[in-house]
Amino acid sequence: MANILINNVRIKLDEQIIIPENLEVHEPSQNLYVGKTGAGKTILLKTLSGIAPDLYNIVIEGEIVVDGKNYYIPQEPWIINVGKTGIEELIYTIYYTNKKNTSLFKQLDQHKYMLTKRISDMSYGERRVLEILKTIIYDPDIVFFDEPFEALDPRNKVMVSELLKELVSHGKIIIATAKTRLDGWKTYRINSIKKRQINIDDLEQIDPQSSGRGKITIKNAYIRRGKRKIYIPQIDLRPGGSITIIGSNGAGKTSILLGISGVLKIHGYHEIKGNIGFVPDDVSMIFSWSDTETVIKELCSSNDDCYRSSIRILKNLGIKIEDRFFYEHSDGEKRLIILIPQLMKNPDILLIDGGLEYIDYEKAKVVEELIYKFLNSGGIVVSTLPSGEELHVIEGLHLSTP
Repeated sequence: MANILINNVRIKLDEQIIIPENLEVHEPSQNLYVGKTGAGKTILLKTLSGIAPDLYNIVIEGEIVVDGKNYYIPQEPWIINVGKTGIEELIYTIYYTNKKNTSLFKQLDQHKYMLTKRISDMSYGERRVLEILKTIIYDPDIVFFDEPFEALDPRNKVMVSELLKELVSHGKIIIATAKTRLDGWKTYRINSIKKRQINIDDLEQIDPQSSGRGKITIKNAYIRRGKRKIYIPQIDLRPGGSITIIGSNGAGKTSILLGISGVLKIHGYHEIKGNIGFVPDDVSMIFSWSDTETVIKELCSSNDDCYRSSIRILKNLGIKIEDRFFYEHSDGEKRLIILIPQLMKNPDILLIDGGLEYIDYEKAKVVEELIYKFLNSGGIVVSTLPSGEELHVIEGLHLSTP
């Protein structure tokens, strides 16, 4: 029988001390560590799974016992996939593990549409489901799952929830993380001690600017993704304007932003003017092996003012910059490291895929204030959120799901 013990543990990483609440689990169950962005949730799961000592210079005090085969699912889907489509990925996983888990095949018909997609075309939520299906094949005793429901639309939240219940019904222990409590999960707190606190007065002196020359007009247009046409809702934005694109995971929100940014071709009438800053929803595939300072310099395009302001803001938010690789940061911190330079290099248009869904309330409020300063200077902001089923646009800026 698998079991986990966390007793009087302190994990020391640089100037941060991570303190998880004591936990002892012997039975199949859903257990949740709740804490803010940067509290150390990801570090805790990587420590429990045995990954952390190879990635970080950490010191662990107290008692940790993880008895049983474990599998770690990160918040950002794994970068490397063997198969081109979801079904190929599962077949290869079965082949390499030499396992045929019969409970998996009950799930395949329910998810057959998703599994025929190319993995590169899957939404964030669909890739989360794929990772859980792979977990069923690996058949671990313990599953460590980082932010399983973050940035998922209601449909995918239900899907992931049902799959996790399926794992528990087959005798698995699940240890997950989140920023808030979840119904049906036994909850534990995780806190951290940091020397640096947010200096609001210092941040109030920083004013992101725009030239006020941006424009987005799109009518009767669509984007092609393979054989699929994604029809773009009518958009007409001038300086100081903002909208939020709403839709389920896989509805095409990211594709629309990629069209506005010029990465994908828009078919139909469109007029887009101005410099564009883009914040992707999935930041796992970029910059992972670069040091954080280099990432910020590249995002600022060697603009010294942008670099200095970005460093100042990020340090004020409690993010360690020096001597830290990008992959070492929590997923919320990675998002801030991408977002702040895109804002501070003074674009005309800022595209934020996923809003501020990964970021805790305190830091999100600081970032919101900076974004509203940008809007007041004549900037344009387009954000997306996983909500509802049909793809549509709502006026104004909504940076987190209600």
